[in-house]
Amino acid sequence: MARPRQFTDEEILTATREVVLREGPSVSTTVIAKEIGLSQAALFKRFGTKASLIGRALIPAEPMNIAAGLMDGPDDRPIDVQLNEIGTTFQKTLTKIVPLMMALKNSGINIHDLALEIPVPPPVILRLAIIEWLKRAEAQGRLRALDHEATAQLFMGGLASRAMLRHMLGERSQFAQTDEAFVAGAINTIWNGIAPVEAT
Repeated sequence: MARPRQFTDEEILTATREVVLREGPSVSTTVIAKEIGLSQAALFKRFGTKASLIGRALIPAEPMNIAAGLMDGPDDRPIDVQLNEIGTTFQKTLTKIVPLMMALKNSGINIHDLALEIPVPPPVILRLAIIEWLKRAEAQGRLRALDHEATAQLFMGGLASRAMLRHMLGERSQFAQTDEAFVAGAINTIWNGIAPVEAT
């Protein structure tokens, strides 16, 4: 007799994420288990509770990856070029993770309890990484003296608002620009405020 297939935690979380996004966060663990090809008991044995399973499936890893990529920067390229690259990556990531965060919020899971399992939440790690990146760029004389916290929040918030509106309104959001054009315009606006005086 063939042994039952073994699933990794990541395979289970990926399948759970897909089911929750398709069926909604109130989907039963029976439906999730059937989709994966596991028993409900096996799911609970691996993840303890439905809240733990769905919470872990919906917490995005992408902000952590972007933050890790910022640790070595800025590099030698022009700062505005790098900000545009970071912004484009962040915008694409937000398009994927905003639905996850909305599903998590609507799941009834206590996000604050879930956050206790994560020492520093991913959005905070990303904001802190951007702040440190800006500080290093300023220390190199490649930015004017600025409020790093406010600039990082403006950067993240401006890009996040577009992803949020798209998720909530879909085509009714009526964006005239492509994401790439929006990011370029947003970065240009930010750059005009933070570029060293001789660069403006």
